[in-house]
Amino acid sequence: MNHRPPIADPNGAYAEVMRRAGWSCQCGGSITCGGRHAYGCCDTSAEYRKPLIALPRDPDTPAHEAVTLGPDDLVALCRACATRRTKTHKQEREKQRAEQAAESALFEL
Repeated sequence: MNHRPPIADPNGAYAEVMRRAGWSCQCGGSITCGGRHAYGCCDTSAEYRKPLIALPRDPDTPAHEAVTLGPDDLVALCRACATRRTKTHKQEREKQRAEQAAESALFEL
């Protein structure tokens, strides 16, 4: 297992998030990436050259705020789930914006 924190982890949030997650991806249940996993959850564990990523629970959190979050506001995800979650959330936002733009254009006629 790779239990090495990132280069900058001054408040120990990364290590605490990983410890709470049991050094495994937390995708499944209330935290989902939008992908399909056997048994409904991801079973990826931290390994050498495959560290887990600590991401905000709320995918709308801007990066400049995410770096200040504590362990209670972060989740541990493997790279595949983190990428899928980010991509899925971005697509959902774009779809909502397109629907809002179409709706507002309808009322302008």
